[in-house]
Amino acid sequence: MNYGMNPDWVPPMTMNDPTLPTEFAATNLDMNFGAYFKGNDYYVGVSSTHLSESLLEQSVAVSGATLTQSYQTARHYYLMGGYKMRNVGGGDIDGNLLVRTDLVKFSADINARYIYQDKYYGGLTFRTSDAIALMLGYKPLKDLTVGYSYDITVNKLSTISRGSHELLVKYCVYIPEPKIQKSRHPRWL
Repeated sequence: MNYGMNPDWVPPMTMNDPTLPTEFAATNLDMNFGAYFKGNDYYVGVSSTHLSESLLEQSVAVSGATLTQSYQTARHYYLMGGYKMRNVGGGDIDGNLLVRTDLVKFSADINARYIYQDKYYGGLTFRTSDAIALMLGYKPLKDLTVGYSYDITVNKLSTISRGSHELLVKYCVYIPEPKIQKSRHPRWL
């Protein structure tokens, strides 16, 4: 992981405050891990980011004093799962859950989509203490999906936020299976 900044402080017009950060750059090891299992109609996954909780630190001499600047990464944990109920009213219901935490704060997304004829979908998302989203989508080609989502803010920001629009364009490219090489000569068996 590499983190850096080079601030250009404008106000105040007098001498700069020696405690304000100056140019800073540091690099350290960052590790992540995840595992995922997929069945026919369900999936489950677990992952974690910033396992090493890297400390990016640099000491700088400013006006005769040594100022140490640092940035500490925090470990985050994720758990996800989903299930597809088939043949419900001529379509499928796809539900999933994503839970994330840093052991200080907790957040979860609960999603449900109704997929009709494997071409059209509509759904709802609930993000704990943050937003509710409405989703619509269309699959004009086998490997192409286009979608739209509108997030309705439900926390304290709702007094100044009218929500947000999201557009989705997804195209799947399938990587061909590698050819199995067979030897036809006894020397290369």
